[in-house]
Amino acid sequence: MSNIGLSLALAISLAGTFPSGNNMPDILAIFQRAVANQGDPARLQHVFQKAAQGKPITVVVIGGSITQGAHAQKVEYQWGSQMHNWWKTTFPKSTVSYHNAGIGATGSLIGVHRLSDHVLKHKPDLVAIEFSVNDGDSQLTSETYEGIVRQILSQPQQPAIVLLNMMSQSGGNVQHRHAPVAKHYNIPMISYRDALFPEIKAKNIAWSDISPDSIHPNHIGHTYAAALVNLFLKLSFDEFTRVGSVPKPIGEIPKPLYGTLYDKAWVINPANAKILENKGFTEVHDRVWKMGLQAQNPGDRIVFEVEATSIALVYRRSNAPAGRARITVDGEVVNTAEGFFDQTWWFTPADPILNNKPGVHKIEVEILPDKHPQSKGHQFQICMILAAGD
Repeated sequence: MSNIGLSLALAISLAGTFPSGNNMPDILAIFQRAVANQGDPARLQHVFQKAAQGKPITVVVIGGSITQGAHAQKVEYQWGSQMHNWWKTTFPKSTVSYHNAGIGATGSLIGVHRLSDHVLKHKPDLVAIEFSVNDGDSQLTSETYEGIVRQILSQPQQPAIVLLNMMSQSGGNVQHRHAPVAKHYNIPMISYRDALFPEIKAKNIAWSDISPDSIHPNHIGHTYAAALVNLFLKLSFDEFTRVGSVPKPIGEIPKPLYGTLYDKAWVINPANAKILENKGFTEVHDRVWKMGLQAQNPGDRIVFEVEATSIALVYRRSNAPAGRARITVDGEVVNTAEGFFDQTWWFTPADPILNNKPGVHKIEVEILPDKHPQSKGHQFQICMILAAGD
């Protein structure tokens, strides 16, 4: 399998058996069902041509903790790194830059807002997207996932996109939410779930062979994901060379499937937002988002003014001495945000607080006197504000 850009050690390991003793399925045998959507090859062909001419290209991956590299053991074993390796080995005359924009416990809602800062600023030639495990089964997922795709397709360098669908231990993901977007925009979609879950159901593979927990692939799982994507790239490139290495013209971007609300979406640093009132909130440097505000006491409150059509609030949940906050938009209570989380890991959920109401809005966050019974305090951290709309 070294011809599809995998780490040599992992390529050799995929020719043998799993730790459970099960035989590893051959990539070619499972590949056909992995292609959930073939897509239009035009944009990929233009990237192939650019790289084959020795011009520099940029590859970016965006997703959750799987893309970030959880349980891959080494950076070079991450599925994105191994995909990057395919481009480097296939086009040795090209300088292939690579950026991993994976952030744990994030999905398309946060993704569509951070896209400009984390992906588009690199001016990518190819973007691979992996959000199928972290995304919820909702219309909001469909809309924000489409927003990611539309923003990328609209870039002046006309990037190519490849979509990757992973899975949980039960075989769960929201591929059914992402697939209509893939088909509408004619984008390649590769399904790790469709390739491997039938093998698990048939007991040809034990889940523990490819994952140490209920979601994240180990180095073997990462390698299967990379192998499926890389084989798709290889076969696409083989076909491109077979027809004379002349790329197809890139067509117009299709009309929106769900809407254009998330064609423009951005992150607001709460410390830099328009603050109308503030009692007790001070600036903090969140370890992931590098921004934020935090307060400690019941009654501490802050009021922001934000002009947008849709707004979400991102805050921290952890087993720190965290409290609860009441969220009010334009005088109406819309949510009570729970800052405590009774696990050793933490995350930063994005709660939608305003939907499809263009204009200038007042957002109030006030720490409440009640708290989770296991929490020892009332600390509440606002990580960022997500805004979308024209």
